[in-house]
Amino acid sequence: MLMLDHKSTSSFRWIKKPIELLVDTQAIIYGKFLCEKHNLTEVEARWVYYKTKGKPASKKVSVRLSKEAIDFAYLKLNKLGLEL
Repeated sequence: MLMLDHKSTSSFRWIKKPIELLVDTQAIIYGKFLCEKHNLTEVEARWVYYKTKGKPASKKVSVRLSKEAIDFAYLKLNKLGLEL
């Protein structure tokens, strides 16, 4: 299943790399929801970035997240949330 998000940025130097999406808080929380709701074993996270300055352009960043990776990262997020 595709998990899609649209982002705006002044420069593509700010876009996340695929490896960063593997532990991105938003990707993990949304991925956890989708896996549980639809009984999935993986999701594809795709962030589409749109430039807000200069010549209009877009760039996509995608990564596949397994349910195991999502569950592991979610436990770490949950622990952090409890500490706050």
